[in-house]
Formats: sequence, C-alpha cells, structure tokens
Amino acid sequence: MIGKDPVSQGHESVMLEEVVEALKIRPGGVYVDGTFGRGGHTQAILSQLGPEGSMVAFDRDPDAIRAGRDVFAMESRLKLVHRPFSELAQGCHEAGFDQGDGIFLILGSPHHNLILPHVVLVSSMTVLWI
Repeated sequence: MIGKDPVSQGHESVMLEEVVEALKIRPGGVYVDGTFGRGGHTQAILSQLGPEGSMVAFDRDPDAIRAGRDVFAMESRLKLVHRPFSELAQGCHEAGFDQGDGIFLILGSPHHNLILPHVVLVSSMTVLWI
C-alpha cells in the first residue's frame, strides 16, 4: 500500500499503512482526513471504501486543494474542503458530514511548504528566515 502520493509524484505519505490499519476501514464508512496534503492517505482509504462509503478531506493550503480537485475530479465519494483542521466540526457539518467512522490528522511541517527563496530548512523542527 505504500507508494507515491497521487498529487505529488515524489512524496511518500508518513505512516500510511499504520493509519489505514488503525482506522479499520469499513466499505460503507465515513472518514475525515484533517490534513489532506498530497492526498496519499485519502487515496489509500478511498481504495478500501465501497461505492456507499465517503470521505471529507481538509487542507488550509489552497494549492493542495486545487491539485486534489484535479487529481480526484472523478471521485464522487470525496469532498475536499479548503479550511484548517481547527475548523473540522463546522466544515464537516457544512459539507453534510455529521457523523463519521474515523478521523485522522498528520501533524508536522511538510517541507514542500517551506521551500521558499527566503527560508532555509535546518532540521524538521527548526526554520531560519533569511
């Protein structure tokens, strides 16, 4: 199940197998991805959902949502929402998801968001602004 994420060919999802295993995906389940990012976890969950299953995925990065809408354009079981995970409850409600079977967040600093001309990534926890 580990592989390249659908939105970014060079990125591999963190703990993909562990997340999917922990969620115990049911074919008709409803799942929430609070940190869509490059879509790897979402794709893995969708691959185990049946036609009656559904997902809502959130990201605060408009580029991630835009790319996800392109990649998952034909995926009717997925709703992508441009919001931070701090607004999950309101966003889920507005998207028509009032109950769910599983939710997950991948927390950290994605380095692709930190590659800017004026930023140097020193370690995964330290960023120097130049």
